[in-house]
Amino acid sequence: MITRSVTLDQCNFRNITIMDGSVAPGPTSEEKKFAWMKPYIERLVLMMKAHDTQQWLQVFLIDPVLSYIMNRFFAYFLVAMVGFGALLLFVILTFILLIVRTRDAASGHVCVGCGMNK
Repeated sequence: MITRSVTLDQCNFRNITIMDGSVAPGPTSEEKKFAWMKPYIERLVLMMKAHDTQQWLQVFLIDPVLSYIMNRFFAYFLVAMVGFGALLLFVILTFILLIVRTRDAASGHVCVGCGMNK
């Protein structure tokens, strides 16, 4: 069995040179197609890491967008919470009424709905 040692380029794994002199295939057509974007993306990443840029984006983009969304959404949120609270109150009162009626029926008390003895 023949073993080969492989050295990798420090930046990426595309440039593989095999010690016996042969070279592994280079970048694919997709990598070549988007290779021109790499410097722009790296520059964008460096700009985004700057504290001033992050603060500017937060003040002029993120905060106004979130504020607008919350102002438009708050009325619907309030209606949904009131509806959910009313539904929860209705369910709790229904369970209390069922427990009281079951206890009264078991002890032989008068039926609340029809007034007859059970």
